[in-house]
Amino acid sequence: MKYLSTFFTIFLIFSINALSSIYHVKIDGSDENSGLTWNEPFLTLQKALDMAEDGDQIWVAEGIYKPTYDYGLNIGEQGKHFKLKPGVGLFGGFSADGVPTFEDRDHYLYQTILCGDLNDDDYWNESEMMWENREDNCFHVFYMPDFLNLNAQNVLDGFVIRNGHALKTDENENPFFGLGGGIFIMDNILRINNCIFKHNFANYGGAIGVFHDSRSPGNAKLDLYNSMVIDNIALIHGGGMEIFADVKLVNCVIARNRAIEGLGGGIDASFVPFKTCSLSIYNCTITENTAYNGGGGLCLESQDTQGLELPTGDVAILNSIISGNICIRFSATDEIYGVYLNSLGEELTGKVYINYCILGDGYQSSEDNYIVVSNTSNQTPKFVGTGEHPYMIQQTSPCLDAGSSIPLHANNEPFDIRGSKFPRKLNGLDGTEGTIDIGAYEFNVHQDPVSVKEFDIAFGLYPNPATEYITITKPSEGFEPSEGSEIKIINTLGECVMTVETQHAESLQRIDVSHLPPGVYFLRIGDKTRKFVKV
Repeated sequence: MKYLSTFFTIFLIFSINALSSIYHVKIDGSDENSGLTWNEPFLTLQKALDMAEDGDQIWVAEGIYKPTYDYGLNIGEQGKHFKLKPGVGLFGGFSADGVPTFEDRDHYLYQTILCGDLNDDDYWNESEMMWENREDNCFHVFYMPDFLNLNAQNVLDGFVIRNGHALKTDENENPFFGLGGGIFIMDNILRINNCIFKHNFANYGGAIGVFHDSRSPGNAKLDLYNSMVIDNIALIHGGGMEIFADVKLVNCVIARNRAIEGLGGGIDASFVPFKTCSLSIYNCTITENTAYNGGGGLCLESQDTQGLELPTGDVAILNSIISGNICIRFSATDEIYGVYLNSLGEELTGKVYINYCILGDGYQSSEDNYIVVSNTSNQTPKFVGTGEHPYMIQQTSPCLDAGSSIPLHANNEPFDIRGSKFPRKLNGLDGTEGTIDIGAYEFNVHQDPVSVKEFDIAFGLYPNPATEYITITKPSEGFEPSEGSEIKIINTLGECVMTVETQHAESLQRIDVSHLPPGVYFLRIGDKTRKFVKV
């Protein structure tokens, strides 16, 4: 399957001039090789980065690659990281067999992993809901704290970026060491395509930190396309992403991230004083993220009395799903705020426009009338996906054929997050040309599951959120679990953390969940599942 042959990346290939080089990297290569063919590949990505010059590209085959150089930080193993060079494009997703072409790439099948776990000894502590044994991990997988003069040739495409651990504990340490465990960008411009950020941790911005120094004459901008930011954690704000810059997200999934103590389980966007910043979110799915204080899915903050200043006054969220996100601190009626606008200053000069979206979690603003919502519903998106793509939609989803294709604002990507085999703007009934769907996935009647078993009426759960006990209510008809069948409680990593035998004769069954750490869980009886929150 050739998922990655998008117009953008094909353009980059043919724009290489005759004097440019393509360097190759494989896990069975040697840094003594030339690197210029698949038969003479380098062993390390760092060697290829050292050799590459403006206009060159680096092609990396499937496998796990780790940072080996600290670029003069001199702080030990934690300081090792990768750093882009001006005009150099990095491409992963190549098979390790044969001589794959650019069109043969598939970043799901041939995973090219850039990993900050230098000793391969990370593990998940279920009782603490946290990764352990990470003292030796790199602070960042990519670290770019200064202006590098990156240009349009710079693209990061087709990688899994994982296990960065930007935990700053010493007040004397560089403050940047606590920002963006997967990638930290300061005053640089970068486009990222077809990447998966997972299992990263930071004080701010578990996976991604994009920052702009308000005193700098330069700019910081990130375009994130066709990518996933999943299962990352921030100690404070921005479980998935922390943004102080211009950011555009297209065809992305931001899911199952967590801000332990602060705001923005999925994304925390804090706009920079004295600079204009913009945030655009087109055809994205933001779901199952958790924040403690507010903005389970997305938090927008202004930093001082300058308020929220944006070009044309807009934060644009279009054709996107923001649903199933949780704010732990508040009650069942307040927890639903998936989008939270928090002004710390005297005046907001911009507005947040949410248009053609599924906003299942609601929204809240510290100022009146600054979030403008239109053509938007709070219906359940009806996900039907599995495996690498759990957030595909089914044919009865309210997202089907419900987006906007207005040229000025529309997502102009011809494919959805899955790549060139999955075109956009399909009619949901027959697969002919039609209207774009809401979210990161376009329903394709010829390839995607049409429906999923209806389970939400099978049994009820209360209270939800739960503190010490949760009670299962069983309807009188339509749900008959067999005697001795098990009740399983599963965490967001898919791990069964608790098993209880079903009390077949009872219409109510009470379960003690007091020992479970706070978070999102799924209670399953047979093939029936319900989600609940433990606080």
